[in-house]
Amino acid sequence: MVSHTSSRASQIVGMTVLMLGLGACDSEQSSEPDSGLSVDSGAEDCQLDTASPTWLGSMQREVVGKLSGEEEIAPGVQLSDRATVSNRQRTRDYLSAELEVIGYVVERHDYGSGTNLVASLAGSTDGVYVVGAHFDSVPGSPGANDNATGVAAVLASARLMREQACSFTAELRFVFFDEEEIGLVGSRAYAAKLVQDGTRVLGVTTVDQLGWDEDGDWQIEIELAIPGEIDRVAASIARHGLSVSLLPTNTAGSDHTAFREQGFPALGITEEFVNGDTTPHYHLGSDVFDTVNFDYLASGSAVLNAYVWDLGRSADR
Repeated sequence: MVSHTSSRASQIVGMTVLMLGLGACDSEQSSEPDSGLSVDSGAEDCQLDTASPTWLGSMQREVVGKLSGEEEIAPGVQLSDRATVSNRQRTRDYLSAELEVIGYVVERHDYGSGTNLVASLAGSTDGVYVVGAHFDSVPGSPGANDNATGVAAVLASARLMREQACSFTAELRFVFFDEEEIGLVGSRAYAAKLVQDGTRVLGVTTVDQLGWDEDGDWQIEIELAIPGEIDRVAASIARHGLSVSLLPTNTAGSDHTAFREQGFPALGITEEFVNGDTTPHYHLGSDVFDTVNFDYLASGSAVLNAYVWDLGRSADR
């Protein structure tokens, strides 16, 4: 997450907490938030069985471990950070290989000083939802939380969506951004490309820092959402039988802002950065694997999975 001390701490919307203590939902449940989102239920094989697949925790531990230097990312190579040209290249090579194993064809968006990675699932319309996270870190920081956790969440969502025997209405485009830490460079370059290409962007969701929950309340912040979008996230949580609390904030400073600057509807998902339960290891050499709460990461990832599934299957955008 790029440094943004003044903007991040001061921009808060209401502090209204959407408390969603929800068990498994059925079709007759009347308490589900009204999102206005029409989801194509389709045939039986087009249901998402679970937003928390059995492989989620182990996969995310491996991804965060390799990106943060806990494990070798390549034979004989352990990353000390993801800030140098060579370490960012090693990170891209690793992520590309992981996406290809899942079944994606990976596009490299080279914008000059850096390169984003793009993996897409086709939809039946020309609308696109972008789901992304930055893969770089600040110099000298292993970046386990900032932002190997976000990468692990988006990569897991890409895998889960790819594994479904289902067609999507909207294209789902999973993007891993370079050079966020020096001013949203990669995401701004990609947002500009979407404008230049005339892409019909239905929405953008980015994940940045999702690995710290000291008070154990499982709350996540939803940053800079357009009116009504918090209700859409809440509806997905309810629809897929999850239990979590959402804290809406009006904060900028991460990749979602790059897309808002171009007029695209975008929101960020993060731990409680504004609300005071965020990693004390932010941008430090101590942002290591052992500081990540992987149960919390998996819980936040399940929210992302539920929301992305419903967006891809939605029939009203």
